[in-house]
Amino acid sequence: MELREKVAAILAEAAELPVEAVLAAPDVDSLGLDSLSLSDVLFELEKAFQVEISDEEAGQLHTLLDFEALLQRKLAEAAAEEGSI
Repeated sequence: MELREKVAAILAEAAELPVEAVLAAPDVDSLGLDSLSLSDVLFELEKAFQVEISDEEAGQLHTLLDFEALLQRKLAEAAAEEGSI
């Protein structure tokens, strides 16, 4: 499963929507998630990808592409850190 699909699946579960609806959504706000649900999403993403997402970073996540780009960056940073050990 690709990164985008994993993120979409986590968002879909939180929003109680099909993954296809999340993939087609123009932004995360249109999914109808409240702040508690978004916190749960962030927790699940941190757990699934073994990364930490700061409050500042979380505030910049508005689209599925934003989530995907942040996670790609975090995973690349983690891989670079592992390679330097």
